[in-house]
Amino acid sequence: RAQAGLQLDEAAAEALRSGAYESARDDLKAILRLTAPDNALQIAREPMDEVRWRRQLAEAYLAAGQLQESRGTAADALTRLGLEPPDNTWAWTWCLMKEGLRQLVHRLVPPRWISDERRADAWTEATRAVGVLARVALFADAPLQIVAYSFWSINLAEQSGELEHAARNYAGLGWTFGMAGLQRASDAYFRRAEDIGNQEEDLEGLVFAYTAEGVFRTGVGQWEQAQLILHASEQVSERAADPQGVELTHTLQGHLLHCVGEFEASLELHERVRASARSRGNHQHECWSDLGMGRSQ
Repeated sequence: RAQAGLQLDEAAAEALRSGAYESARDDLKAILRLTAPDNALQIAREPMDEVRWRRQLAEAYLAAGQLQESRGTAADALTRLGLEPPDNTWAWTWCLMKEGLRQLVHRLVPPRWISDERRADAWTEATRAVGVLARVALFADAPLQIVAYSFWSINLAEQSGELEHAARNYAGLGWTFGMAGLQRASDAYFRRAEDIGNQEEDLEGLVFAYTAEGVFRTGVGQWEQAQLILHASEQVSERAADPQGVELTHTLQGHLLHCVGEFEASLELHERVRASARSRGNHQHECWSDLGMGRSQ
């Protein structure tokens, strides 16, 4: 049984890398069942393994479009690290105020005053789990949560001294400040996201950063800038062999083409997304493509 658990762990990691998110979800759920207290199967190799499995499951749920399950599983991972995520308007507001002030302090003092290497592994997992909550909030159109979770995740990343997974959340702040009309702050966080993504060679983070910026530029009618950003996202997605990123980028490019009146090109992209999403069982992207095709026909 222990060997089977280790094989599931490796299979889940490979499924996540290859974009087979439903397979990853099923493997990770099986691991958590095998390691439940009533089974007591000991396959954890590192202290953070159990937290990692829950965080990975939250990511798989998110990629499969299961937002509620993703939110709950990410919160569970954080609870196991001794961190309680906010769950109401007052708590999200307090989180925003506290973490926003902390981020300001981080910008003013040397990084060595912030990082806590003794708990680097825990802070890194917390960074990624809070990052999942920020992305769930993005898809749920919850601006207060987006900003609060983005500040919290960035602060955790800077506290860990590891910025490998911070690009997504810098981009989340870029998107939010842009929608608030704070263009200079928005541009600064988008470029920070790009710089960190390139510095850490975080290709998935770069894709998220570019697509978040692409959504914003398209939404405010900055067509040429949006086109350039989404082209960069397409290149990075293809280099990373990331079907999720390719589908997301093509969906956004299809919307952009529709906005500028290139309906046939938009339809073609959405058809490609639907074919890819169906082959991978990604119902969320399939729905997006159906919507785009309906608009462009």
